[in-house]
Amino acid sequence: MIQLTNLAIKSTAHLSISDDTQLSIRLIGSGEVLDEAKLTSKEALGVGYIWKIQGIFEFDPKNYNQTEIKVIAVNNEMNELIGTGILDKETLLKTINKGSPPQAAGINMEADSKITLEFTADVAEIPSKASGFRPLSLLQKIQALRKSSSTQNHQDLLDFYNQILLEEDINLRIKMLVLLADLHMRYYQESKNLIDLDQAILILEEAQAISSNNHELISMLLNDLANALFARFKKLGTMGDLHRSIIVQEKALNLVKASEKPLYLNHLVGLFVERFEQLGQRDDIDTAVSLSQEAIRDVPQESSEKPAHMNNLGNTYLRRFRYLGDTNDLSSAIKLFEEAIELTPDNNPDKSSRLNGLANSLLSRFKRMGNESDIERAIDIAESAVTLCPDNHPNKPLYLNGLATMLHTSHETFDKIEDLKKAIDFYQKADKLSLSEDSNKPMYANNLGTSLLALFEDKNEIEVFERALSMFQKSIDLLPQGHPSRPRYIYNMGGAFVSKFYFFEDPKDIRKGISIREDALALLPEEHIDRAEYLYALGSAYIQEFEISMNLESIQRAVIYLKQATQLLPNDHPKKNRYCDSLGGALLHQFKCLGQKDDIIKSIEMREHSVKLTPPGHHNRALHVNHLGNSMLGRYEFFGGIDDVGKSIPLFQEAINATFDGHPDKPMFLNNLGTAYQHYFEQLGDVNKLQQCIDCFEEAVRLTPYFLPAKSGYLTNLGTVLSTKFQVFGKLSDINAAISSIQEAVNLASKENLNKCSYMNALGKAYLHRYEQSGDIIDLDQSISLQRDAVQLTPDNHQDKLMHLSDLGLSYGGRFELFGNIEDIQNSVEILQESLRICPENHPSRRTLLNNLGNSYMNMYRLSRKVNDIEKAIELVRNAIRTTPDAHADKATYLKSLGNLLVIQYDEKGMIKDIDEAISCYHQSIALVDKSHLSHQISTQNNLAVAFAIKFKHTQDVEDLLKAISAGEDVIKLTPDENSSKPSYLHSLGNRLHLLYDKTNSIPALQKALAHVSKGALLQVGPPIDRFQAAQAWVQCASLLDDPSVIEAGSVSVELLPQLAWMGLPMKAQHNELIKAKGGWIRHLVSEVIGKQNDLAIEWLEQGRSIVWSHLLHLQNPVQELASVEPILANKLKQVSTALQKSISNSDYQHASTVKEKGTIEKDSERHRQLALEWDSLVKTIRSTVPNFHRFLLPDEFKQLRSAAKYGTVVIINVNNWSCDALVLRPDNDTALHIPLPDFTEQEAVKWQNVLSNLIAKSGRSIEQTHTERAGRPWLGAQRKEDDHDSDALEYILAGLWDRVIRPIVEALKLPVVSDNERPRIWWCPSGSLTFLPIHASGIYGKSGSLGTKLTDFVVSSYTPTLNALINIEKSIQNRDETTSNFRMLAVSQESATGYQPLPGTREELARVRACMGKMPISSLSDSEATVENVLREISSSNWAHFACHGVQDIENPTDSGLILANGDLLKLSEIINLSLPNADLAFLSACQTATGAEDLTEEAIHLAAGMLLAGYKGIVATMWSITDSDAPQVAENFYKQLFKDGVPDPRNAARALDHAVEKLRDSGAPYLSWVPFIHIGI
Repeated sequence: MIQLTNLAIKSTAHLSISDDTQLSIRLIGSGEVLDEAKLTSKEALGVGYIWKIQGIFEFDPKNYNQTEIKVIAVNNEMNELIGTGILDKETLLKTINKGSPPQAAGINMEADSKITLEFTADVAEIPSKASGFRPLSLLQKIQALRKSSSTQNHQDLLDFYNQILLEEDINLRIKMLVLLADLHMRYYQESKNLIDLDQAILILEEAQAISSNNHELISMLLNDLANALFARFKKLGTMGDLHRSIIVQEKALNLVKASEKPLYLNHLVGLFVERFEQLGQRDDIDTAVSLSQEAIRDVPQESSEKPAHMNNLGNTYLRRFRYLGDTNDLSSAIKLFEEAIELTPDNNPDKSSRLNGLANSLLSRFKRMGNESDIERAIDIAESAVTLCPDNHPNKPLYLNGLATMLHTSHETFDKIEDLKKAIDFYQKADKLSLSEDSNKPMYANNLGTSLLALFEDKNEIEVFERALSMFQKSIDLLPQGHPSRPRYIYNMGGAFVSKFYFFEDPKDIRKGISIREDALALLPEEHIDRAEYLYALGSAYIQEFEISMNLESIQRAVIYLKQATQLLPNDHPKKNRYCDSLGGALLHQFKCLGQKDDIIKSIEMREHSVKLTPPGHHNRALHVNHLGNSMLGRYEFFGGIDDVGKSIPLFQEAINATFDGHPDKPMFLNNLGTAYQHYFEQLGDVNKLQQCIDCFEEAVRLTPYFLPAKSGYLTNLGTVLSTKFQVFGKLSDINAAISSIQEAVNLASKENLNKCSYMNALGKAYLHRYEQSGDIIDLDQSISLQRDAVQLTPDNHQDKLMHLSDLGLSYGGRFELFGNIEDIQNSVEILQESLRICPENHPSRRTLLNNLGNSYMNMYRLSRKVNDIEKAIELVRNAIRTTPDAHADKATYLKSLGNLLVIQYDEKGMIKDIDEAISCYHQSIALVDKSHLSHQISTQNNLAVAFAIKFKHTQDVEDLLKAISAGEDVIKLTPDENSSKPSYLHSLGNRLHLLYDKTNSIPALQKALAHVSKGALLQVGPPIDRFQAAQAWVQCASLLDDPSVIEAGSVSVELLPQLAWMGLPMKAQHNELIKAKGGWIRHLVSEVIGKQNDLAIEWLEQGRSIVWSHLLHLQNPVQELASVEPILANKLKQVSTALQKSISNSDYQHASTVKEKGTIEKDSERHRQLALEWDSLVKTIRSTVPNFHRFLLPDEFKQLRSAAKYGTVVIINVNNWSCDALVLRPDNDTALHIPLPDFTEQEAVKWQNVLSNLIAKSGRSIEQTHTERAGRPWLGAQRKEDDHDSDALEYILAGLWDRVIRPIVEALKLPVVSDNERPRIWWCPSGSLTFLPIHASGIYGKSGSLGTKLTDFVVSSYTPTLNALINIEKSIQNRDETTSNFRMLAVSQESATGYQPLPGTREELARVRACMGKMPISSLSDSEATVENVLREISSSNWAHFACHGVQDIENPTDSGLILANGDLLKLSEIINLSLPNADLAFLSACQTATGAEDLTEEAIHLAAGMLLAGYKGIVATMWSITDSDAPQVAENFYKQLFKDGVPDPRNAARALDHAVEKLRDSGAPYLSWVPFIHIGI
């Protein structure tokens, strides 16, 4: 056997092996192929005169009789003979036998001991005659150049081109042209020399001209030509090249074979996307989406290319979303990116690109929805993209740029300066890493400039502005003249000057910004997508310039630019409303200058159009309706039409109602409404409007920070109207208030404020009015002086400015301590810094300013956690102490401040010396103040106790703990029981004594702790949370001591829960208080007494459940019994309850309250709290003064609660982290049965809940994922079918519930398996995470299931949120056995609600329900008829209701949950609750997740079904998760067939009917997720 390896042929002819070459070496003897070896190009290396073949070729020459063997190398692709050599058999064999190298036809061979012949590379030169090799063809020369790493000069390539044109073989000429064009493109990519790009296009066009449509290379040729044209467009920005590239690529797509079609489709998608981004033509982006969808359809599911196509489609959706704003596109993009990423391993080089795409999509969703989790996730994903990408990857700068952009956005939204600094750093890295030829390098410089500009806007440092400017200039300089991005970067530079003007108010800046942006506009093509934006920005800038110069030409140019911008945008463009609004504003300014009627008419017209384009709920709606009101008032002020005032008032009111207190525009809206009322009064003399005017101005003043110039205007308006009121009623207090208000306005107005003269003049008029009544000449003199000097401004060194700034800074600091608003503390620090800056060194107030600024820095530290802030604070307060004499009254205050700061510094640094010094400061502060100064003594002693307690935690020295206890005891002695802080002090002292017990096992210490915390819990002062925490500590101490007071302690904590969720708070705040305080406390407490005092356990569980719903029930409580003995008191309670219920249900009020941390409290909030206090007072009065009403509205005792089991067994399940128990109420037994469930805990419930949640989400049935399912959320994708794994998981949960929880209960109750009609009713009242698990469906299903292994074999299940829910239902049930004359059903269906996915099944469902009804009375409302107004009218006269529509669950404000009706309007639960529905019986909610609560409030039953019980319905059919549009009609039909089979509908049979309907759905083979969610609640 001979083995040939490393065959090397050296030839005088030039040999070449290209990447796609296949080779065949054949042994031929006497014309026959004896053997053959096929090699790929990977086994063939080298080019030129030495050809090496890496591989092994074996043959046995003994098998050959021929005397001559030829070695022939053939290129299979071209079928060319490349070379021939002759091996002499005899010579070969002899050589082998001798062991010396053989020689054959000039090819050197040598053999080793294994008889292996190796052809070496170092062979002797072969004469061309002997070699038989052909010379290299022109094609081979081109192939050799393509393989070579060297670059040829253009003359050589031109020579090749000319030779190719002489080739007679058309096919060969086309192939060589394509290869030569490819060579030019490669050289262009390396050198960016435009000559190569132009030559490539020329050559490809030549090849196209001679190619037929059926040529084998035509599609590749066209694709290359399209790519080359696109490359030239990117280089030069010539739109003609982009248009041609699309035409050529479309032709390529039509000719390409099917296997390559997805690739060509994606190329075409990219071209359409580019043209869309340049021109903004809707058809282009729609076509891109369609083509991308086609591409992904053509790729097999298992293809490795699938993720790339998914990624491309995601990018296309994202671009369309950015233009059209359709959130469905955005959702589709996110889903595609996520799926592509999931299919892409980390080592895939495209992973970073796909992560970057997902991050960009999340960024877009954040900008649209404002969900903070989106921007946080986007940043995390962008960081992953950057991390996965190596530094030398060409896209690394792009990913760095993307991450920087997200961080910049985070800063813009949340004012996170650290994020901005990170963004700047990443932009700099992107700029540094990018190569000079990188086409994105100008973009990186531009973006860096943008971030530096944002830093300038934060710091107001001119050096930062200059850096930003330099980067903008760099971005411009990097682009050639005519580049399509050049106008954008020039535009951004102009924006920098506009921004600078905003901060420094230098007119030169706004004018320079305008000039630069006009240059940018001049460079922009007429058809460019951004032209409207440029025009709009210029118009807005000219308005700014007009407002400082009052130059008529400026406002006229603003109108021209804004008109052009508005005309360019179609009506469906998301920015059209803003452009119309701004144009309306410019026209209003122009009207006020020129008085031309057409301008004000057009202003109103444009702003009306803006409002029409801005739907309710839009973030700019309030601003636009306010501006429309302004234009209305503008017309009134010139023409006096009172109708305009009347039209403006509801507009301003709408703006106010839609805006929360902390919003910067709310004061402006209030001021404008006040102005409208003022005009109304002036015209008609209605004094009610005058008072409304004053109310509006006062609220505007209250909500406006002092540093805003608008404050002066609002104060002046308030003073003016108060002066008017004085003139009407003659009360001196009104004019005094007017003078005070306008004087404050004058003091606040800066010298740059053009309105200051107006303020001073108004003040002069007010003094004049007072003079007219008082006759005080001083007032007259002051009036004259002010009017004369009205044009003068108050200088910076005005005597009032210093303390005013100080007071304002303190106000901001105080509000920060209350609400934690970052703007407040920033303003506090800045203003106090300013006050300190302008304060002379020897000014007596300087020490106070130092201390106040120190305290503001302390608050800043609490927000920022920056050590520098606390260090600054300490330094400032030390300076205050150092400059204050010991005898000075304020020194003690400064020492206490320093002590507080040192305690905080200890928390940061852990240095014990800080605590020691803090203790010393407190001691000195106490010593400096007389003991009669109780407030100082108490607060300082308490701080001292805190310091010693902290020191103990550091040192574990009991002496420190004893000192903390001693100081705390002093605090308790000094603090009267009426002090609101007393419960907190007692709780803190008790905790320290408990620590002493833990440290020393001192029983007396624990007993003292018990005494203190019990007293703290029992005091009737202070915040309920302090007393509740004291009660919790009391339970713990009493448990350790085995003290009988543990029961009292538990009762106190339970009784305090409703006070935590006080009715005076908005509903969301009530829930938040329960979350903070309750957690699993009730379930823990119950576990302490269960099995010992089961009656008490049930009472506690009942009191700790559905607290917020209970408040609303109390407000609905009938007062007939009270009215019979105290009619006046009963009527008053009814009035207050009704008002309070409406206040709670007011969603606008609740929205305002949710931003309580960001601003002050609205009047509605104050009124609401007043009502709650009044209600509390009335209830206390009733309990204390009305005989036999001492337990009025108090929680029921067990003897009342046990009546909940009147209709059947009620099972309460209490679960916590270490135990689970059932307490059972039975109709025939007055005691509660305790059933231990030792095999189940809360941890298991949580685990199963998570599994179930994942299954629901995976199936597409979660409320965020529904498609045709009935939930009020956007569709994110089609529902996924339940697979075997899902089925197994759900079977496991249902079986687990059966084995560990339900079966022991069934066995303890000795329930038999009976026929369907004989199964008893049972009500479940679970707790904790069990509330999210389908107890009603528990059992063993599938192959393992049998009769008696599931709950439905024994009972018919219902749920109840509380025992009282059943009791209240029972009380209200009327006799249902008379006739059907009282029966009436309302059936509502909504197939196509505006803004929601269609539900075609609702039409079928309603038809089936009607068919089941027979001749029963039914009122049907479908589609457009099903308006909120119609439904509310019909529901009042119907006792049954069936809703087939989308449902919306609002966990934050549960009474805002509801059902989606005609036009997408929401029928809120609050509207149903406010109706009187005494005859309501049954509601079938054929919507989604109507019985799904909130995970952090498991005991509160925050879902629509529970709310319907509250509204008066006795029974509810609801769902635990989303149902499908196909299942709902089937279940509804079978449900009603069963209910109406006997002709007499009885709502008490609803549970059995639902059980029957679900069983039929289950038996039909429906998956678990389809039939399990249906549940019955109530009777």
